[in-house]
Amino acid sequence: MPLDRPSMYTYNITNAVQLTEDRTIADTHSYLHTIRKAVIAGGNKDLMRGFISAKEGTFEANMDMEWSIVPSPDFLSVMKEFDFKSISNYGLVNVYNKATATKFEPSPGPMNDIEKEQLERACIFCESLNYNVRKYPIHVTDDLKHNTIGIAYMGEVYLNRRAFQQGTKMVAITLLEEFLHLDRDLRDCDRDMQNYLFDIIVTLGERLTGAPI
Repeated sequence: MPLDRPSMYTYNITNAVQLTEDRTIADTHSYLHTIRKAVIAGGNKDLMRGFISAKEGTFEANMDMEWSIVPSPDFLSVMKEFDFKSISNYGLVNVYNKATATKFEPSPGPMNDIEKEQLERACIFCESLNYNVRKYPIHVTDDLKHNTIGIAYMGEVYLNRRAFQQGTKMVAITLLEEFLHLDRDLRDCDRDMQNYLFDIIVTLGERLTGAPI
């Protein structure tokens, strides 16, 4: 099965999987779920450490982990070895926090006047597309690691201040992405998210051309 990013491992799935006529995996969800289960509920601590320490841009760092899998004691133990701010795959942190009833609460920082205007403009833009991003509390923080621009957690949106440094467009993009996570239950690196975004693009194209395709 081709992956969308370079991977640290070669995965040999030994349980039964459904194939298409051209011998490719028909159900990617079950394939990915097998990997999630091995990492979160398994006992291979080296595999767990690999995922937890995975660098941004790899398959392991971007794989969605927020599934209802009960973590194993080994997983919870290995997670304690790491500084959570250093973990690229924040889904792993969310799994740990939920299992241990620990709420992730980065400290919100004050916004300057320019950042306040950027946030307001970004909200207005998203609302013009009929996405009520202010439906969920929005926090600005310096506590997320530098390559995590934003996260959706426990019904709230956390924006890394770096998003503002990259411009209002990035603030709007991040707001919309985290809103979709919360409001549509769409996940990172998932086909449902991909299909939804393509639908948005085509719909906007129809609006620009003034006619349906």
